[in-house]
Amino acid sequence: MSATLLCLDTANAVSLTCCADETGGVLAHHINAGQNKQAEIMMKALNSVLSDAKKTKSDITAVAFSEGPGGFTGLRVACGVAQGLAWGLNCPVVPVGTLAMYAQAARVAHALDAGAILAVLNDARMNEIYAESFKVTDTGVESCGDALLVKPDDVALWLEAQGAQMIVGTALTVYEPVKALTQTALSVTDDDLVNALAHLAAEAYRAGKTVTAAQAAPRYVRDRVALTREQRENGERL
Repeated sequence: MSATLLCLDTANAVSLTCCADETGGVLAHHINAGQNKQAEIMMKALNSVLSDAKKTKSDITAVAFSEGPGGFTGLRVACGVAQGLAWGLNCPVVPVGTLAMYAQAARVAHALDAGAILAVLNDARMNEIYAESFKVTDTGVESCGDALLVKPDDVALWLEAQGAQMIVGTALTVYEPVKALTQTALSVTDDDLVNALAHLAAEAYRAGKTVTAAQAAPRYVRDRVALTREQRENGERL
C-alpha cells in the first residue's frame, strides 16, 4: 500500500498544508496567508486536506513538518501538531528544512541546471537573514553547509564565498542591500512551495530520514527566542 504523508509548514507568513503520496505527488493542499491563530487554522486545514484527498487520519503513514529556520511561534506550531498526530497515530515524523523547500521550489520552477549553486535568503527580522546555499542536482538540491544568520550588509561577501549564481527567498523584497545584489533573483509561488514540501518530505521518508515524535524539534538557528518589553514597544519582532 502506498504511503500517505501529511505535510505542515508554518515557518513563514503563509501557512501550507498538504497531503502527498510517497512519490511526492500532492493529493490535496491548503494555503493560508497570515500568521494569526496558526494552531487553530492548521487543525482546520489538515482536516480539510484529508477530506479533499479522500483520506482519514488512520491513513496517515508519516507526518512531515517544516522544521526551520523561520518564525519561532510558527515553528513550534507545526512541530507541536506533527508531534501530537504522530503520537496519536504511532507513526514517524519527517523534518523538512525550510530553506531547502525554497531551493527545491526554485529548482523546479526555473528548471535549473545540475551543478548550479543557489542561495536561499529568508527574512529573519531584527535586520538579519537566514542564509543557506544549495547545489542543484539532477533530482533535487543538496545543502552546501548549515543555515546561518547573516546581516544584510554582509550578504554580498557571503554569496561570493559560496559561489552562488542565483538567489531566492523572502529577504529579496525586504532589505535594500539584498535588492542591489547582482546574482540572478528567482521567485517562487506558494504552489511551488507546496510541491517542494511534498517532494522533500517523500524523499526523506523513502530514505528513512524520520524521527520519533519525541525527537522532533524546530531548528531555530538564532538562539534568542524572546524580546524584552522595551524591544517589543520599539517594534522589534522575532
